Amino acid sequence: MDGKRDNMADLSQHLYGTAPSLTGDDFLKTLPPDVQPLIKGYASGQIQIPMMRGTNTVAPQILETIMKYDPSFDATNFNARNKTAIDFSPGGVTGKKFGNINTALSHAGNLEQNFTSLNNTRFPLVNAIVNPLENALGNQRMQEHLGATKRNIEDLSGELAAAFRSTGMSEADIERQISALSSNESPAGMKGGMQATVKDLEGKFQPQIDAYNRTMGTHKTIADFITPEARTVYDRISAGKFGQTTTKPASEDDALISKYIK
Repeated sequence: MDGKRDNMADLSQHLYGTAPSLTGDDFLKTLPPDVQPLIKGYASGQIQIPMMRGTNTVAPQILETIMKYDPSFDATNFNARNKTAIDFSPGGVTGKKFGNINTALSHAGNLEQNFTSLNNTRFPLVNAIVNPLENALGNQRMQEHLGATKRNIEDLSGELAAAFRSTGMSEADIERQISALSSNESPAGMKGGMQATVKDLEGKFQPQIDAYNRTMGTHKTIADFITPEARTVYDRISAGKFGQTTTKPASEDDALISKYIK
């Protein structure tokens, strides 16, 4: 700890060096390694800024270092940043809402694998007839993935409902979102439905993200508040790559239909 104090007290030598125009992470890299997370934490409001002994004043060299790292930093705005950082942390009110999104996207990733394995036709009504028949007749692929797909949809629906409900969405609209998810859906329908759901999540959470950006002086999007694993699924859905990566020939669907429906 004494070493950190010494480094913090000697920060002025880093402020006006050979590259005085550096800011952000480029400037942060010029600081001692044990000081870097402190300055980043002070700027984001995640760590309380220490005051000079016996005063309510921040040491000038600390304040200057923070402002070199983040030129938008306003010492009078620290309390607001601190409250926002706590609110968006995993244990905060808004952080828990993003936790619902992370879990929902995890279920969406599982759903993608199982739903794709159903190899559904482009006709939901046909899928509603054929899939249970194939399952009952011992189709191993169907037996393995049909039940799993339905469980994934139940899990995903629960987390989506919690996320949307936290934004004030009406129960009727939540039910509309959930009812669009079905193991009988066509590949194109499921892909489009998941894209629409992600768009709705973005829209509902945007006001909170805008408030975060105004307070913190950042330009973050919803993707910045989810885990890397959730981000991978989010990116696939947003790019329209959810589900089957190749389109089945119509003849395959027709052959399956003719097998059961005369």
